Amino acid sequence: MSLLLRKLEYLRGQSRRALQSRALCLESVPIVANSFPKSGTHLLTQILEGQPGVKNYLTFLASLPSWKYVERSEMATLRKIQGFVGGEMVSAHLFYRPEYAAALRKKAAIHFFIYRDPRDVACSEAHYLSRMARFHRLHGTFRRLADEKEQLSLSILGDAHRACPVPYGNIAQRFRMYQGWLTDPDVCALRFEDLVGPEQPAEVARICRFFLERQSKVEATEGQLVEQALKAINPERSHTYRPGGGVRNWEKRFTPQHKAQFKEVAGDLLIELGYESDLDW
Repeated sequence: MSLLLRKLEYLRGQSRRALQSRALCLESVPIVANSFPKSGTHLLTQILEGQPGVKNYLTFLASLPSWKYVERSEMATLRKIQGFVGGEMVSAHLFYRPEYAAALRKKAAIHFFIYRDPRDVACSEAHYLSRMARFHRLHGTFRRLADEKEQLSLSILGDAHRACPVPYGNIAQRFRMYQGWLTDPDVCALRFEDLVGPEQPAEVARICRFFLERQSKVEATEGQLVEQALKAINPERSHTYRPGGGVRNWEKRFTPQHKAQFKEVAGDLLIELGYESDLDW
């Protein structure tokens, strides 16, 4: 690590320690913006950054760190959770495990989980891993494929479609690692589509209400928090933002072959999540 990076890491640590000291007095708790990858992480963090007393020190917890794509050990994950400080917003791609849920409850973390139509996730991930994520372990695998159609098939089918340097399950297998958060009573589960559509004000109000119920020292009304949160939303601030990559993008990119592949491995998942009522789509 370079001297500059070490200094930046040191300053960040000092800031987090100072925040922790203040949090002991303010009775603040950590805020966790958890997501299934490519499901609107940056949108959720923008909304949460608009809440009073929330500080983003760029702490990120991934069960599968992208540079090696090997699952972080349970001990290392619990150690990271134990290090969260009050008032800090933590972004995460955190698998569901009962042990992780218990650790977050012990920290009294305000936990949000955002997910998205897995068909759009597959499109977004294929684009991201082939064109943007040069640091990702799977970037070379995606980039070397012949065309976008093959890249999308790999995102849908995983390593059953093409050999990968690390295990890479199909889209349903990847989502199942997170699915337990949807039924955890301590988690506010959100659909990306609701946060970018006509329901946005109501969904943002639900986020703010969940925040207020669990953050005892906030001196603001729900209406004030909603107004601040809506003003904070700016998709173009995300480094992964791309025009046309929003809702139902899959309809433009899926071929009949992609539809067949997706129905085979994840058709039932779409029904479970409420995106389809049957396999006739």
